[in-house]
Amino acid sequence: MIIQKLQDDLIASLKSHQQNRVDIVRLMIAEIKNARIAKMDDLTGDEEVAVLKKMNKKLKEALEMFEKAGRTDLVEHNRTQLAIVQEYMPTEMTDEDLEKAISALIEHNQETFSAQPKSIIGIAMKSLSLQAEPSRIMAALQKRM
Repeated sequence: MIIQKLQDDLIASLKSHQQNRVDIVRLMIAEIKNARIAKMDDLTGDEEVAVLKKMNKKLKEALEMFEKAGRTDLVEHNRTQLAIVQEYMPTEMTDEDLEKAISALIEHNQETFSAQPKSIIGIAMKSLSLQAEPSRIMAALQKRM
C-alpha cells in the first residue's frame, strides 16, 4: 500500500536531509490518515490513490494561481511538490488504452448506451477515474458519441 511506501520514504528523506521531500511526504501521510479517520476504516489502495489525486489537483490549481500572480518562488516550490506527489501515483492509461477501455464499456453496456447514450459517461467515470484524468475520459467519450 502507498502509506507504507510513504513512511519508508519519509525515513530515507529525513536521513538524507531533503527538507522539501520530507514536508510533502508528511503532508501526503497526513492526508491519507485523515481520510482513513473520516472513513473509520482502513483505506484500500484505490482510495489512497484517490487521496493523492485530490492533492495533485490542489497543487496544480495552486501552481496556476502562483503563475498568474507572478510568484516565481512559490511556482518552483509547488512544481517540486507536484513532482513528488506524482511519483506515488500510478501511471495513467495511454490514449489508445483509454479508447479501448471505453469501447469495451460501451460494448458491455450496449443496452444502456442505446437507450441513453449519455449514461455511459457516469459508468466510464466510475470505472476509469483512477486510471485517467476525467478530462481525457470525456474527450475520448465525445469521440465515440
